[in-house]
Amino acid sequence: MRVTQQLADEVKQGIYRAKLILRKYIPKMGGKLRPLGIPTIADKLLQRAVAKLLEAIYEQDFLSCSYGYRRGIVKWTPLSRQIFIEFKIESCPHYS
Repeated sequence: MRVTQQLADEVKQGIYRAKLILRKYIPKMGGKLRPLGIPTIADKLLQRAVAKLLEAIYEQDFLSCSYGYRRGIVKWTPLSRQIFIEFKIESCPHYS
């Protein structure tokens, strides 16, 4: 609890600085390596807190037809609607 309070105090005072990430390389198919950045736990905790705060502020402004990385919104819905609409248009003799 003391660490989270210290983190919150540093953010409020404007003195918090993110730590350097740990860089590791993981193998890919074909023998190449992919860089992977691993943030510290404090940085990850702060990122999640800011994301929750911004989500609470902006979620109410999104339209029901807005998609893309929104919690609880299925990403396949807009694609299935687009496929359905394209199918209906293409199968209509007036638009062929």
